[in-house]
Amino acid sequence: MSAPDGKLSGVISRDQIPEGNSPPHLWPLMEATTVSMDTTLDQVEASLVEAQLGIVVVVDSNKVPLGIFTLHDLLRCQLSLMENV
Repeated sequence: MSAPDGKLSGVISRDQIPEGNSPPHLWPLMEATTVSMDTTLDQVEASLVEAQLGIVVVVDSNKVPLGIFTLHDLLRCQLSLMENV
């Protein structure tokens, strides 16, 4: 989730989203594991191992989220690299 300034304020899993109509600012957020666009694949892999949710959030230099990178994404990258050897 992003704060009003666009910066990442945390992440939440589907299991933690409360039922009902509680506003998102009351949802229990976890600290996000983040990487930048110039993070190497090896560094992303290490970050994913440590991440609570199995995702890392890709952020720009201002900590504004650009996207997510999942364990599934990592596996696809590794498979692609092996196929190109």
